[in-house]
Amino acid sequence: MEKNCNFTVKVVHMDGATRLWATDQVSAYRAGYVPESSAGIVPSTRDMVVFTLPDGTEASLDRGTVYVMNASGKTVDTFYLDNVYGGSAA
Repeated sequence: MEKNCNFTVKVVHMDGATRLWATDQVSAYRAGYVPESSAGIVPSTRDMVVFTLPDGTEASLDRGTVYVMNASGKTVDTFYLDNVYGGSAA
């Protein structure tokens, strides 16, 4: 049975390559942040967008422009991960 997802994550890389994923949960982290539940993990040196795929697998992006769209297709957040000084929300 297919799971209905509330969001779509779209990434556009600097070379123009584009990918889409369905998700229900999206989080953004600044470089150096490590969630409390991730003891022993080395902090990322880049800003990151983390999301959960319909099968429960966690995925992350640290490059490209990431758009988060709601079920209606409206962009609700944008992250620029290729900035020299890390990503930033629009």
